[in-house]
Amino acid sequence: MLQILRARRTQTNEAGRCAALLPALAVLPQPLALLEVGASAGLCLLPDRWRYHYVGDRVDRRIGPADSPVVLRCVVAGPARIPSALPTIVWRRGLDLDPVEVTDSLACRWLRCLVWPEHQDPARRLDAALRIAAEVSPRVERGHLIGDLPGMLARVPRDTTVVVQHSATLTYLEPAERRTFRELVRRYGAHLVGCEGVDVLPDLAEQIPGSIDTTGQMLLSVDDRVLAVAHPHGRALTWLE
Repeated sequence: MLQILRARRTQTNEAGRCAALLPALAVLPQPLALLEVGASAGLCLLPDRWRYHYVGDRVDRRIGPADSPVVLRCVVAGPARIPSALPTIVWRRGLDLDPVEVTDSLACRWLRCLVWPEHQDPARRLDAALRIAAEVSPRVERGHLIGDLPGMLARVPRDTTVVVQHSATLTYLEPAERRTFRELVRRYGAHLVGCEGVDVLPDLAEQIPGSIDTTGQMLLSVDDRVLAVAHPHGRALTWLE
């Protein structure tokens, strides 16, 4: 046990967050070049591989491949802009300090070990998502989201909308590093799509009306504009506009 703890670090990859990220990706000009920092096994690099069911007072919409074994249900409140089709992603890469190789059974087993034992549905979803990822093999490279991001951005194909995506990643950075990262993305002219805890980016949290309860929630944002308050695993979205 001590050997495992010394060799590995706490790391998760929740495909359910794609239900929150998808509407943000869909509002951007297509096609997309998607670059995710803190990508882990790259499951959130595959939003076009999952099936979605958005349901609420103003919407009841299913999109995505009907035969996908990963079905993500999201309860929506407010005037959400739910897409009628999946975004078009023509290039995708990930950066992570310790990438999880989806064809490595021991690495995937470690991801499973980090799911709470009573969370049976998330565990089944993780297994299904990992099976799909093993077929697709999303490319996640070892690197730092500041030091190695420029080199990866330089490889993005032309005639695409460049998107840098992050979810529950910036919480591991110091405030100064968070500012440096955001400034770097702006400097390269890429769009920034994020889903982070309310306390992680306090300047964005100021956009949330006081009438919305943000306890334990995350902020879905595009280019420093908050679109919605999201459940940490994408199970609910409260749209702001």
